[in-house]
Amino acid sequence: MPLVYDLNKDVRFNQGIEKGIEKGIEKGELIKSQKSVIHLLKKEKFTLDTIADFAEVDLDFVIETQENYHLAISMLNDNCSDDEIVTKTGFSIDIVQKIKQL
Repeated sequence: MPLVYDLNKDVRFNQGIEKGIEKGIEKGELIKSQKSVIHLLKKEKFTLDTIADFAEVDLDFVIETQENYHLAISMLNDNCSDDEIVTKTGFSIDIVQKIKQL
């Protein structure tokens, strides 16, 4: 007789699922914030403090995103691959694609 085990009732399995969902939400929020900051930086009309206020992030986040944005632009100009840019900047591939479109 086969042993039947319902993973949906396993406590550790469900904790793992919940943890994965939490990490996915956090990553999604990070990407959304980075996109907002990059969009505002591109406008070149706002101070970093104003960008932080609009994007609802702290100033250090804006500064770090700005530094990585400039690095990504430089790497794109040097014909680096998207994977290299993702590795160096910590941006998602989605953000690298957005930067290419700007």
